[in-house]
This record gives sequence, C-alpha cells and structure tokens, in this order.
Amino acid sequence: MTARALAAQNHILEGVEPAVVSELLAPARHGTYRPGEIIIGPADPGFGLLFVFSGSVKVFFESADGQQVMTKLVAGPGVVACAPGSDGAQLVTALSTAEVLVVRREPFFAALERSHRLTLNVLQIAGRELGEAGRRIRSFAFQSVEERLAELLLSFASQYGRPMADGVRIDLPLTQEELADMLGAARRSVTRSFQRWTRAGALRKRDGRFIVNEQRLRARRALDRAA
Repeated sequence: MTARALAAQNHILEGVEPAVVSELLAPARHGTYRPGEIIIGPADPGFGLLFVFSGSVKVFFESADGQQVMTKLVAGPGVVACAPGSDGAQLVTALSTAEVLVVRREPFFAALERSHRLTLNVLQIAGRELGEAGRRIRSFAFQSVEERLAELLLSFASQYGRPMADGVRIDLPLTQEELADMLGAARRSVTRSFQRWTRAGALRKRDGRFIVNEQRLRARRALDRAA
C-alpha cells in the first residue's frame, strides 16, 4: 500500500470528500528518516499535517541559542496537525527510524476551507490537545517535578507500553534529557528521581528503553504525596 493510501485511512481524513483527500495528499513529501535526522527544520516553512506511519518522532521548539522544549512525541501510526494561525515554528526530528508523509501548510489550509468534515476532525484533535495543555498548566502550578515525571512515564507506558515479565517496556528511545525538556525541568531533578525509583524497583533501563513497574511507581508517588 502506498504512503498516500495509508494516510487516507487515518482518522483525521475520515469522512472527508475523496477529491479533497486526493488534492491534499498529491503534493505531500514521503520519506524514511534515521534517528536524529531532521524532518522539519528551521529553514522549512512548517507543515500542515505530519503522518507518522512507523517509528517515532519528536516535535519541539528551539531557542536562538539551541535550547529545546519538546511539545510532543508521536509514534506510528499517528498524525500531527498544525492549527491555522500558528506561526509554523514547530520543528520535527526522528526519534527512532520513522516513515512519514509531510503535507505542507498551504494545501492543508486550502483543504480546510473546502471540507467541513476535515475542519471538524481537526477541531476535535485541537480540542484534545487544548485539554492536555490545560492539564499540563495545572500540573506545573500544583505538582512537583517528581510527580509530573511519574505521570509522564505512566502515560507513556499506557500509550506505548509493552508488557514484560518485570514491568511495562516503553517502546520509545527516550533519554533523561528529553524527559526533562518535556517537563521544563533541570536534568539533575530527573536524574535524582530516576535514582530513587531504580533503588525502589519502580524503574529500570534496558537496551535503551525504560521499563516501568507501574504498581511500584504509583506507590512511590503516593508516598511522596503523603510526605
């Protein structure tokens, strides 16, 4: 099956008129990227839709001095939609070897004007992301770095986890630095938490992947809250 045929099956295009889908995907850029390779860089005009068929990517912003703040991780099959009115400053690199299809902003926005169903589908995605952004704001205000880190790992275990004999293996090649970026925290804070959880048997890393003992991690989080 071709990349465009795979993209057409994605939930974001469900119910969208075939002619709109065809015009939307015709100029899209298909490619496979190695870990760390740039998919959308600073010189690119941004993207409208990013379909991830396999592997995983990270979406982030970068400051003038090279500091990064990751906004999301996406594993295939998945999709990232750019909301109209955004400045297109999001950058994307491959986290693991990733096959993707990039739809530029112009055909995407033109398709939104033509298709009410596509607009509704994108609004549903945007609504979920706004809800997630609100949850993150609350966590920044009311939770410690350790609590937020525990929630992040448990959410990754739920979304991308594979049960193992000693816990749930998160099938994403995450680093402590990337997790710290997602939380807006210092890496040393993440390292201290990982050291404590490793001693408690709640977390380990094997073959470049974190393995979470969800029951023990939740227990440690409960103890920390009660302290």
